[in-house]
Amino acid sequence: MTFLKFSPPDNDLFKPFVPGIAHRTTGEILTHPEYERVRSLYITKINANNSADKFPGGWSAAAYRYTAVCVIVKVYAGFEPEDRSTWPTLAKVKETANAFGQSSQRQLDDVVRRLVITNHITLECPAADRRLRFLRPTEKLLAWDREQLCAYYDILQLLYPDADYNIAIKRDPVFHLAHRRCAPKIMTPIIKNFLQQNHHFLPFLHMNHGANVMRNLILAASMSPDNQVREADFIESAMKVGVSRSHVRNIIVLAGNKKLVERAGGRQKFLNITSLGIKTIDRFISDTLSSHDLSFNLAKNWLKGRIT
Repeated sequence: MTFLKFSPPDNDLFKPFVPGIAHRTTGEILTHPEYERVRSLYITKINANNSADKFPGGWSAAAYRYTAVCVIVKVYAGFEPEDRSTWPTLAKVKETANAFGQSSQRQLDDVVRRLVITNHITLECPAADRRLRFLRPTEKLLAWDREQLCAYYDILQLLYPDADYNIAIKRDPVFHLAHRRCAPKIMTPIIKNFLQQNHHFLPFLHMNHGANVMRNLILAASMSPDNQVREADFIESAMKVGVSRSHVRNIIVLAGNKKLVERAGGRQKFLNITSLGIKTIDRFISDTLSSHDLSFNLAKNWLKGRIT
């Protein structure tokens, strides 16, 4: 396996998302000597947990579906019966999901309908207001979400073996709900901000499997001796996530227009990831890992009674 080299990160990436709460910054993760090696492991783990046979609903893990699923768990984890503002209604889920700007009202309705059919959530009628329906994740959905979180902390543990992410890695259900409960309090504006900061990558998040295709492209390049990827082979491989050949081509065209990818060769076209492309994908991955280190510490502190 070869490694794709990236340029040194900007100084701003060494600033914490939240001053006063210890966590690994994006810059620290990017400059870690083992980062390039574990990047491939990270992409492989995320791919595995988001395959159509594992993703909740039994369909492909489009970005808006992933966001909706995570929001449903987060809203339910913060449910306090005495506080009506925390009630896990469809309206509350839509309000929370809308902050990320990745889904429409109709798409959220479709996700909820599908998750009910596949027994990932149940609709419950609260005694306090029989007109409402609460969205309650089943153990089937919670188990998937714990597995998803574990993927991030497995990678962080590889990068920082002296840290102790064991409570997340062992899929502790109490920690899991504490993590999801704490995350919206601070993480929603942070994630919204870092999505905006990742402006080169943001268009791919709005495309069905756009982010997955771009991550898989850097994975394919890292496994090539010269970092070149044969376009036809890559398209065939990318279609396995559940998108059409033309859609994969549209993602590649967008990446070319954004100067993230260059096409080379004659009839046998090859895809080369540019330095901007490497920087863009690595920034998004490192931001994601940094935010999960932050949310891990938030959850631990909350469990200790430091956050109310």
